[in-house]
Amino acid sequence: MTDRDLLQSILAVLPMQVVVTDSNGTIVYANTAWDDAARAAGVQNLGKVSVGANYLTVVARSAESGEPEAAGSLLGLQSVISGASDYFDIEYSCSRPDKAYWYIMRVVPLTGEPPRGLVITHTDVTHSRQDMASMFTDRQAAERQGRQDREMDSLEAISSQRSTSVAAAIYGKVPVREADPALFGALVNRYGQALHNAVEQRTYRVQNSLDDDLREIAQRLRFQNAGPRDVMDIHVAAIKGELKRTNGGGKTFLLEESRPLVLRLMGNLLSLYRLEAIASRQSFASRES
Repeated sequence: MTDRDLLQSILAVLPMQVVVTDSNGTIVYANTAWDDAARAAGVQNLGKVSVGANYLTVVARSAESGEPEAAGSLLGLQSVISGASDYFDIEYSCSRPDKAYWYIMRVVPLTGEPPRGLVITHTDVTHSRQDMASMFTDRQAAERQGRQDREMDSLEAISSQRSTSVAAAIYGKVPVREADPALFGALVNRYGQALHNAVEQRTYRVQNSLDDDLREIAQRLRFQNAGPRDVMDIHVAAIKGELKRTNGGGKTFLLEESRPLVLRLMGNLLSLYRLEAIASRQSFASRES
């Protein structure tokens, strides 16, 4: 066996795809992995992409068909042939009927003065890419869960704070959840539905009657002389219930939509107290006059 035969035998069994070109870019050798990958991609005539074909022409056709990395690859190949660069590599994707694959293409010159022949290898890094994507997704999920837990802890802390003496005098000493558990449960359900509608409105771009829901909840809270603490109690209880029924990214949307929603409910309740205060002052002024 000659040295050439030995070299070709070694290249033939390598798992990576190997192509060797002359200084014009014509393929003078392609190993078994290269030809097998071409067949898997649906190539019927290997003569178009294997020995005898021009590698630069193959890449140029890919660039013309809109392959995103092909144009850059063509420039890199030409720079190594001309001697402007001593190597070139790029990571690219390749879609097949079964799934998408990822490869790293590395280009090095054969010995000699420019223009030079090339040794081109394509290494399948799909599994590594998928592992990295999975790790990134897991990390994102952990970070998202951490943010959700911290936000819920903050809401719990606000809800569990004792009412000040001023708030107790104005809004009543006993929270609604203790004074009327049945009403509290009904308000939590109504507010939870409003939360669900807010997420649905954001996700599907549909219009829901959030303002009507919030006004009705605020009115029922006013009848109970409720205050900010009661609003937060309802808010926290409703979020907990909705989080149990929501999966994945929907939990993030839920918490994001809940922030402006609780402020709107608080604003509706305060507006009712403000209007009553104005009406009371006007009534007092009219009696004095």
